[in-house]
Amino acid sequence: MDSRFYIDYPQERIEEGSNVYRCSICKEKALTINGLLANHKDSCNYRMEKEKLLNSNE
Repeated sequence: MDSRFYIDYPQERIEEGSNVYRCSICKEKALTINGLLANHKDSCNYRMEKEKLLNSNE
């Protein structure tokens, strides 16, 4: 898998008053994702679409 960082996924704040965010699609914490597609859940639509796009460019 490509080692580029991807931070353009839709995010939501986990709780009011905190600066902790997560992917609004797969609900993984942004700190867990750390900019890597592989750190999104396998079923995450953002990850699947981005991987499809990357594979079509090869």
